Amino acid sequence: MDKIYIDIDENNNCYILTGSVINLIEIRRAKHYLRNLNAIVSEKKIIVNYEKENEEKVIQRIRKILSLFEFGEEISSKMLKVLERFFEEEEGFKVFSKQANDIRNNELSEEQKIEFNKFKNILTEKLPNRRLYPLQLLSAYHMTFSQNSCNFSVPGAGKTSVVYGAFAYLKSLQKDELKHVDKLIIIGPLSSFGPWELEFQACFGDQPDSKRLSGGVPRDERISHFLSSNPAEITLMSYQGVPGTIEYLINFLKRFDCMVVLDEAHKIKNTEGGILASSALSIAKYCRSRVILTGTPAPNGYEDIYNLYKFIWPTKNIISFNNFQ
Repeated sequence: MDKIYIDIDENNNCYILTGSVINLIEIRRAKHYLRNLNAIVSEKKIIVNYEKENEEKVIQRIRKILSLFEFGEEISSKMLKVLERFFEEEEGFKVFSKQANDIRNNELSEEQKIEFNKFKNILTEKLPNRRLYPLQLLSAYHMTFSQNSCNFSVPGAGKTSVVYGAFAYLKSLQKDELKHVDKLIIIGPLSSFGPWELEFQACFGDQPDSKRLSGGVPRDERISHFLSSNPAEITLMSYQGVPGTIEYLINFLKRFDCMVVLDEAHKIKNTEGGILASSALSIAKYCRSRVILTGTPAPNGYEDIYNLYKFIWPTKNIISFNNFQ
């Protein structure tokens, strides 16, 4: 059996394939798949670059290609350590996912029940004007536990209040805690801006410290907001406003710990390179917390949820199917 030797250069963020490379690239489909990974192909070695956030996904695709065309693989000692780390993270994510699912199903462990009671006490203090219903409380607690979640409840179910409850709790955490957030960015239709501000007042009893970045706001003013050292607590912007300020928005997300909410998130369902969808997906990896809200997650079919989960967990293969499947 032909064998490919896999090594990693972590300084240059690339995988290096040597061995029976020439036999591999003689297979047209294999070469095509490697080209799709933007591989640099020669007769002696193949170099596949990766970004830190998709490091695991790239090596999985490489190994899948080798398996598909019945090539054996040998792993360098450095590569072996990387794979072991991936396996440990994957096992940890499975445990985390089960815990999140248990919370969703109201099957809390004794430890989670204690944490849930603390959570409810904090929300009683932070949301003096609003008492969430039991199911809303559970949903908000699930959101704070997972940090990244979807809420597909029907209109009128209180999705906005649930988000504010989760945001209030995460903001109450110490700044050095991994889950802490200090800013809230809501991306949605212009018609949603007013309800978000009204709901804030209904929950907290105060006027929101918010900034609307609609199309009527001059671009210089929008950029100034993202560059400010003391911006508003809540940023409200439309999907159409993201592409034109993407560079400054990403810089903002790097400077502040942000919960980012995609309201009416079915607007990013286009998986064929639409500018609104691709812009929203490009900011995902910079968010401290990611929330999807829509009462119509799959109006045309299951493929509509592909981008929703891609936004929620950009580094995880949650669905495990390609979009065409």
